Amino acid sequence: DIFFRILCFRLMNGLFVQTYFDPDEFWQGPEIAHRMVFGYGYETWEWRHGLRSYLHPLLFAVPYFALRVCGVDTPQLVAWIPRVVQAVF
Repeated sequence: DIFFRILCFRLMNGLFVQTYFDPDEFWQGPEIAHRMVFGYGYETWEWRHGLRSYLHPLLFAVPYFALRVCGVDTPQLVAWIPRVVQAVF
């Protein structure tokens, strides 16, 4: 019961709170996952030179892939997926 309440609180914060967004969080995670699944997106120099691991972007790539396969990869859902994933993990 407490876990469910905490999860709901985190999901609501992730989806509805509009605060400062650190660009590095985007360029090193969801943007790389988007590129992996959809074939386009910006790739920073760290990725081009193999200095980063793909483990973190894979957290976002799996749900992105599910959206693509199901045909519901709308811009809004693609933008919300990282928030949901980070709220759960």
